[in-house]
Amino acid sequence: MSSFYVKSSRVSKQPEKYCSKMIPQCTLKQSCLGTIADFLLCWSRNPSRHSLDMENVKDNPFYNLPIDLRQDMLNSLLNARPDGKELLHAAELLVSPGIESFDLGCIEDCPFPDVKVIMDILIRHGHSLRELRVAGHWLYKKESVTLLHRLLQAAPNLRQLRLQHTTKTGKEVETIAECCKKLHQLEILHPSLDELDVQALAEKIHSNSACWSMCENLHEIRVPSSANGRTVFLLLQLFPNLEYIHCAYLEQFLDEMDSAENQEFWKLRLSKLRGIETTHPLDDDAVSRLVQWCPNLRTVSLEVQEGMSLRPLTQLPHLQFLQLRNSPTLPASYIEEVLSLLQSCGQKLLRLSLEQFDVIDLVKTAYFCPHLRGFSAQWFTVLGSGNVRKNLESFSELRYLRLRPQVNRKISAEACQMLLAHCHDLRHLELYCCYGLNDTLMKKLLSQNSFKHLRSVVLRHGHGLSADGINWFIGAAQKLNVCDTGMDPITRAFEQYHAA
Repeated sequence: MSSFYVKSSRVSKQPEKYCSKMIPQCTLKQSCLGTIADFLLCWSRNPSRHSLDMENVKDNPFYNLPIDLRQDMLNSLLNARPDGKELLHAAELLVSPGIESFDLGCIEDCPFPDVKVIMDILIRHGHSLRELRVAGHWLYKKESVTLLHRLLQAAPNLRQLRLQHTTKTGKEVETIAECCKKLHQLEILHPSLDELDVQALAEKIHSNSACWSMCENLHEIRVPSSANGRTVFLLLQLFPNLEYIHCAYLEQFLDEMDSAENQEFWKLRLSKLRGIETTHPLDDDAVSRLVQWCPNLRTVSLEVQEGMSLRPLTQLPHLQFLQLRNSPTLPASYIEEVLSLLQSCGQKLLRLSLEQFDVIDLVKTAYFCPHLRGFSAQWFTVLGSGNVRKNLESFSELRYLRLRPQVNRKISAEACQMLLAHCHDLRHLELYCCYGLNDTLMKKLLSQNSFKHLRSVVLRHGHGLSADGINWFIGAAQKLNVCDTGMDPITRAFEQYHAA
């Protein structure tokens, strides 16, 4: 969901004489959405709210607003991180006329009767829903099965559905196939769906022509660890246009393919796959088998471990996005095993995501992958940034950057300089424990990069910027829509003032 929110306290909480120096600059839309979020949360605590009819145009001031504007307001409200009870009452005003995207997990701490109120509203206006996440403890209530079926039946225009789990008696997947004809992406998050469920789904599809549209439209599916290789095989049979598969046991699926009848048909079918993600480590020869079966992959996401050969990935001519998650028990070396892969195929990579690698060499990564538009590194120990090659404008094409080190580790000023100095098209910046990003470095960066395309900034778990530094940054990024700096800059500057 797109969102617009500046995470900061309101001006009235601080003495007036400090305000002009401490308030970060922001767009008028940001300011308005933040004010509306405050209004909604204050209103939700007011007992008089019970006298309002949410679906009455006179009582609900948001009822006739455009749906995209109400969506922005809802996203702004969610970014304020209220508790479920506060959010529930405020969201009723925005959801009542219909909404395009909603996450039921945000009200999971509410009593079931309160959740049912929102569900009833979504059911009445289900035709407007395009994206839906169904999650929360309330799903374990017996009554939730019927309620969920009603919601799925009322949302024929869903494009993306994330479902916490399925049940044997509820047969939710069969209802989805019959009612959500335009669904493009389906995710089942918790272990539940298995081979027997998919066999029952196949019988439903073959006997009910109402399910055929959904079969044609589904392009991406994510199944939990309860789905074995045979389950994935059956899903590929049912959904002829599947292009992206996320599963746990990829190697079992490859075994199914090796023993399948009509090998020529399956080679043609798997050549149409564009993305594979697995959450379970593979054996030594599994990557080679994957490349042989799926030669046209553009997206590959793997669990890697010591001794696992990644070289076959260089044979994928269309590879653009590579995600590698390192094993915590048998870790692979980034320097010895990953860099050799990037040296061979880095020129064609547009996105690179790395997790659980102790040392990441930014210099060589930038040299081997000059066209990266997205770079994410999480749970690392050190970002190597020394001896930059002359005339190398590192990461100059970046549009997305996310860095999150291991606990008690920090992002250095040198790494920030290397990553941020030349990325003039950067849209999203997300940094954790970035104490190297201070006012001195920010001045230097702004002399090299105007950040004119930056849309969202997230600086969490600490950074080195003062309120003035944040103001310089936000003032330069004229297109900024989201700014979350952890501790709000007003309080931060106020404390620094008194500490001095």
